[in-house]
Formats: sequence, structure tokens, C-alpha cells
Amino acid sequence: LGAWKLGPSRRFQTAMVSGEQQEALQQFQDITTCDPGRAHQVLEACGWNLEQAIQFHFASHEELPAARPAAASASAQEPLLQPGHETAMQVPGNVVGRAIMFLWSMVRGVASGFFGFFGNFLFGAARGSFTEQFERTYGADCPHPVFFEGPFNEALKHAKDNLKLLVVYLHCDHARDTPRFCREVLADETVRAILDRDFVFWGGDIFRMEAHRISQLLGVTSYPFFAVILPASVEELRLIASGGQRGSSDTTQVVQILTQCLDEMEGHRAEMASRATQHQVDRMLREEQDREYHEALEADRLKAEKEAEEARKRQEAEANAQAAREAEAAKARDEELRKERLLEDFQASRYKSGDPEPKSRILMRLPGGQRVESSFRQSDTIQVLHDWATICAKLPENEGKNIDVPPRFQLQTSYPKRELSDTSKTLKDLDLVPDGTILLTVVEDDDE
Repeated sequence: LGAWKLGPSRRFQTAMVSGEQQEALQQFQDITTCDPGRAHQVLEACGWNLEQAIQFHFASHEELPAARPAAASASAQEPLLQPGHETAMQVPGNVVGRAIMFLWSMVRGVASGFFGFFGNFLFGAARGSFTEQFERTYGADCPHPVFFEGPFNEALKHAKDNLKLLVVYLHCDHARDTPRFCREVLADETVRAILDRDFVFWGGDIFRMEAHRISQLLGVTSYPFFAVILPASVEELRLIASGGQRGSSDTTQVVQILTQCLDEMEGHRAEMASRATQHQVDRMLREEQDREYHEALEADRLKAEKEAEEARKRQEAEANAQAAREAEAAKARDEELRKERLLEDFQASRYKSGDPEPKSRILMRLPGGQRVESSFRQSDTIQVLHDWATICAKLPENEGKNIDVPPRFQLQTSYPKRELSDTSKTLKDLDLVPDGTILLTVVEDDDE
């Protein structure tokens, strides 16, 4: 690929690429900042392998060796894969051979690129921390500041809790200035001392998902990149200073940026403390609002329960009153029917003139002062007197007298005064012959 150059740029057609290819185009442009036409051309030439296309893009900015003439001698041809590999192939000297070799390299690039890039991007955490990656690339003996071990959110919280500024370093192995920045700037003793003592330093490779997301939040377009951030939250990243892009920051500039941030640290600390206080006030306000809301809900619930209980009691009382009224009405109907039957029976069996049995004339005085009288057989029982007292207002001879017989009553003699409670006794047994006077008195509820 070293001798292969891209042809002229062609017009970039967005509508002709798939969704995954569009995403690859966007990531390629974010990292390389090249125009859409060249991005499309490079990715298409590399089989839409993003990592291989990035490598080719940065390599193509270097001085590339000129293509060899087709008439070159066979002895001048170099093996594409060095001896010692499992497979070694010689580059053919003709055009067909070159094409075959190019296709072979594309197949190998697609396979290795797929598992390399996407494995690193999606599962980068399984390949170790950024510190381990950094030391694998530049050697364990290459000095560097202490990177915060943990995700970005934890670094942000750690900086906020300790009232320190957060320095974010976004790393890209394929950027031209990355090796110089790592070996010269980050390895500098002064830079390391300032970062280790006064800042929280977090680093991430943009080929890993978390760092790539941070680069998008910060709008980074070139690498390496570092920024001083006032810690708040991931959704609210306040950039104080930045540098590193396209070789714009050497050791002196980085030290100057960090020193200036430290000089303004009191103001930053005051702002951080103000933010923390505001956050606390907001949290307490939310808690107070939540408490009042829940108290209002509880009050509404209790009020609704009380109203429901009162409604239930009212309905129950109304139902009981209705049942009592219905029972009373039924009782009154039953009593009326009983009186009608008693009236029929009494009239059918009452004493009539010409009856051979001796008779007894009974006078009954009512509570209202009315008097009624009737003739009975001397063998009639006190129960017959009770039945007569119950229906006396309905007898034809008593019509128009406004006789009112109470629902509950008892009979007793006037003198000597005695209750006629034994209904099986006859008039003769009680000396109510040939005549007698009885009193009808009201039975109160307390006398039950």
C-alpha cells in the first residue's frame, strides 16, 4: 500500500451509502477532519474498514515512495510479508500480479480491522486500563502523569469532591503528533508534577466508546487533545482551557495553561463551591417539594377515606332506616290482618240474644275516657276480652266514637285492682258475672 496513491477526489454522494457506512464516514471525519469526498474515497478503497482507513489517511500525509515502474527487474521486488510469517508471498512484477496482491491485502485488512477496531471500540475495557495501553505503546519506562483509574463519571465526581479541576486527555495512536505529545509533553517532569499534585488527570483512547463519546461532547476534531474542565456533570461539561491539537501545544504552552488555571483556582473553587451549594439547595428544594407533594397526597387520601366512610355510614343508616320502615309497615300490615281475622272470628262467635248460656255484661273504660260494653258468655276466657279490646273500634256499635286503642295494652279490674294476665281464666272464674267493669291501660316500652 506504500506505493499506492488515491486518485482525484470524486463528489460525495450521501444517499449512496448505508447507515453503518454513514456512521463510519462521520467517525472518520471527526478523527481526520478531512473533507467528505476524500473520506468516502479512502473508506471505499479500504473496504469501509475504519481503522485501516485512518491508518492509510495519516500514512498518506507522509512522504510516500514513488510507484515502481512495470519494467523493474525481478530482483528489485521485495516480499510483501517478511520471512518468518506463516505465509510469505512474492509480489508479481506485472499488473495482474499487483492487482492480486492488492486484493489479498484488502481481505486481510478487512478481517483484522473488523476484529481489531470493533473489538477495541466495544470491548476496550477488557483489554486493560488506559495506563496499561499507554505503557504498552510507549514502554513502561516512559514517564507519564498518573492517570485516574476508572470511568469518566468517577473521575468527574472525584475532582468535584476534592475541589480540583479535571484534565481530560483524548488519545489517538494514528494522529501525527501523538507520539511527540506523549514522549515530550506528558513525560516532562514539570507537567507531571503539576498534574499529579493539583489536578485529576483522566485519559482515554478515542477508539474506545467512552472516550469517543467525550470527544463528541467536547466537539473535538483533531488529536491529541487535552482540556481543563470545571467538574459538574457529564451533561454539563464546562471547558476552561484546551490544547494539544495539531501540535499547537508544546511543553511550555501546556505548563502555561495549567499554571494559569491554578492561578485562577480560587475563583474556580468558589464557583465549584457555589455550584455544590446550589446543587444542595436544589436537592433540598426537590426533597421539600416531594415531601409536600406526598403529604398532600396523603391528606387527599385520608380525606377521601373519611368521606367514603361517612358516605358508607350514611348509606348504612339510610338502609337500616328503610329496613326499619319496611319492617314497621309489614308489622302494621300483619297487625291489621290479625285484627280483621279477630273481628271476623269475634263477630262469628260473640254472644247473641237467645243464647242458652248465661251471659255477663262487661264495661270497659279506655285511657281516653271512652266507654264500650258488650255481652259475653260466662264461660268466655280473658283471651276473648283481649280480642274484643283489640277490635272494639271496628265494631259497628262503636263507629263514630273516635275510639283509639293503643298497640300495647293490658286489662285489669277496677276494684279490687288486679291484672287480668291469665288469659285461660273464664269470666266466671274471676267473678265478672253477671256483670263487671275492667280498665284498659297502656303498656309503655319500659314495662316490657
